[in-house]
Amino acid sequence: MSRTDTYAPVSQIHIPTSLLTDFQTLYGSYTPTILRNLMKAYLDLSADPIITGMLIGDPSVTRWMTGFFCMEAYVLTLYINSAP
Repeated sequence: MSRTDTYAPVSQIHIPTSLLTDFQTLYGSYTPTILRNLMKAYLDLSADPIITGMLIGDPSVTRWMTGFFCMEAYVLTLYINSAP
């Protein structure tokens, strides 16, 4: 399996998902309404306790998840810059 074979699924699935859903907690009030509605639909389907905790500001979740999302954003930047 070549590097390009592994890059395609990540770039087509993970990157848009991260930008549109995961990073909403980092965008804050700058999040467009359509993305907020997408997140509400996701939470209705999944009842994800971690993302729900981030959106309501639960401190037990917010502290470590903010760090995780910042790290993911940093790694995503490195990943995009090293694309073939």
